[in-house]
Amino acid sequence: MRYEELIKAYFDSFESERLPYIKCTKCGKVFYYPRTFCINCNSTDLQVKTSEGKGKIFTMTKFNNTIYGIVELKEGFRLYTNIIDENGKADIGVDVEVRFTVGNGGKKFPVFRVV
Repeated sequence: MRYEELIKAYFDSFESERLPYIKCTKCGKVFYYPRTFCINCNSTDLQVKTSEGKGKIFTMTKFNNTIYGIVELKEGFRLYTNIIDENGKADIGVDVEVRFTVGNGGKKFPVFRVV
């Protein structure tokens, strides 16, 4: 799959409110950020999959009342994201789930909400 096709698949998934990730069919490595080769074995035999969108806060920081962090998803990959905390419960190890919000360019993108 070409890089442009991967990017399109990701943005199409976001618009459908689905969280994509990549799985290498050779070694089984999973990762979030679009690449045309496996970050573990360099294979180009990759599949775009859909995550359940549930995970835990791996690490986080608060800056100007906004929470940024790394979320580890049940499928085994991590991604850097904004974390929405409506109840003041955000902390490392707390459960989160994906939500989609519209950015300045009118496109949807994933954020995570504390559950």
